[in-house]
Order: sequence, then C-alpha cells, then structure tokens
Amino acid sequence: MEHNQTTTHHPLPDGHYTIASQASNHFVGRKIAEDMSLLPKKVYTLRPSVDGPDGVPHDWNFLWQIEQIHDGLYKLKVVGSPVGNRGGRLYAFLAEQDLHCVGKWRLVPVPQMGKDAYLIELHDTSLGWVASAEKVPEDKQVRISDAVPA
Repeated sequence: MEHNQTTTHHPLPDGHYTIASQASNHFVGRKIAEDMSLLPKKVYTLRPSVDGPDGVPHDWNFLWQIEQIHDGLYKLKVVGSPVGNRGGRLYAFLAEQDLHCVGKWRLVPVPQMGKDAYLIELHDTSLGWVASAEKVPEDKQVRISDAVPA
C-alpha cells in the first residue's frame, strides 16, 4: 500500500463506534450468544438483528470503544473487552492472563474507499484485519493477515 506523504490526517477521537466491513457491508462484533466462560471470544462479521433509523445497528454486540494510547496507536475494545491476534484470528480477551495478546492498532485512513474508511493494522507488522468478502458472511471470523487490500 502506498501512503501519500503530503496528506495529513487527524487522529480518530476517542469514543464509541461501529465497525463495518467494506467488502460485505456487515458489521464487526461478537455474537450475542456466547459461552459464559472467560475464554477469548471470537470476533465476526455479522448481520445486525436491529438497524437503527440511521442504518447503524443498535445491537450491543457491535459496540466498539476506540482509545488512542500514544503515537497514533489505538486500543480497540468490543463490548468492553480488548481485542488482539491469536493464531491469525481476531479475538476479544476477557481474562487477565490473556491480556498479553491484546494488540496495539494503527488506523490507516483510506479516503479513496470512502469517508471514514480505515485499514486496521497491528502496530509492529504489516498484518491487519481481513473480513470475508462474501455477501452472506455469517459466522466468518475476522482474520489477521498480510493480505490487507490496498
């Protein structure tokens, strides 16, 4: 991917967001029905069960908290749990002993893909989130891969 060095972007403000896949227009989140353990929870592209009047899902499982931590890096949490890479897949980590897996993420603006379009990449690699491009991506866990589209 080529970055235009003359383009500056402002950091994304801390806050609550929804994240959607450009490939499928499905939202990224956790399943509503999960086991009650503290095991890591898979993060999927999912179809919302209820859309709000603005086209944004109002399901709690799609609620992301994005917080800038330093030097353009962010901590991302879904339903209050930080996310990271485990075996090439995106997981939300609930237990203290798993917090070493939590990622620091770079949010790279991609204005040619639309307003508020970003690539989400691990801070120390070229690996990033890759969602299924299938139009019915139910149960498709988000992958962490170097196959991030340019």
